[in-house]
Amino acid sequence: MEQNKNINKKKGTEIKLKPFTREVRERIIEKYTNKPRTPEESTNLINELCEYTRNYIVIGGIIEELDFPLCYIDDSLTMDLVRIIKTLINGELQRKLRRLSEAMFNDEKAVSACMEIIACTERIATLARELPLSLGMKNAEQEVNKVVRREIKIIVEQTKEGWLKVKLPFLLPKKEKGSNEYLRDILYCALQDYFNDREPIKFDHSVIVIKHVYGKERKDRMRCDHDNFEINFITDAIALFALPDDSPEHCKMFSYSERGEKEHSCIYLIPENDFIKYCSQKVMRK
Repeated sequence: MEQNKNINKKKGTEIKLKPFTREVRERIIEKYTNKPRTPEESTNLINELCEYTRNYIVIGGIIEELDFPLCYIDDSLTMDLVRIIKTLINGELQRKLRRLSEAMFNDEKAVSACMEIIACTERIATLARELPLSLGMKNAEQEVNKVVRREIKIIVEQTKEGWLKVKLPFLLPKKEKGSNEYLRDILYCALQDYFNDREPIKFDHSVIVIKHVYGKERKDRMRCDHDNFEINFITDAIALFALPDDSPEHCKMFSYSERGEKEHSCIYLIPENDFIKYCSQKVMRK
């Protein structure tokens, strides 16, 4: 979910959220540490957090860290979420779908309409992922991630060369387009599942290779520049399992694109000494 943007409206006026800085987070945790776990205290904590963010991952993480039960959450939050989702589906999304239908013979307008539909559906999905928390569901983050992981199949494997490979069944999101927090979580879970019964891989000096595979039917001008893709969630997750950290001292980045039957993304973690070998096998032959 986009940070510091409100998803709720009251009396027709947008309620602006306060900046959720690291200092604010630490202050809230310190304030509620060792406090009674009463319904009133839980409600106070939720309300205070919602002044800064409506991101259920952030809220759920702080509640879990403090070991606070979700004793009570205002039902109006759930109803507000439902109303906003219904408005987006019945109003904005329908208008954008009609716009796409009307623009099918104008490539430029059709592309623009597609991007707007993607942004709208991403907002709908982001709001829907917040519903379990608003209902006070236990382990909301974990349960939501299970559903998302079931629908978005991420493959983690080690190649015969010993490289780490992660395959995502979609092109990476563009920067500043919707939320990638859920992608960070499900990628983390997929890597965690893979390494549960395996020895960890640690490449101190390595190259993170990101391959963007476009479908053969996609027109060239509909392809994105490599610096327009959001990659932070990938490097953060991989660094947790296979790197000391993702600083330039320990890893380098390389991105390229190619055509394929089905659009997807592949991420490889390769030792620096093997990078030329990878390029000769996977890149230059193309």
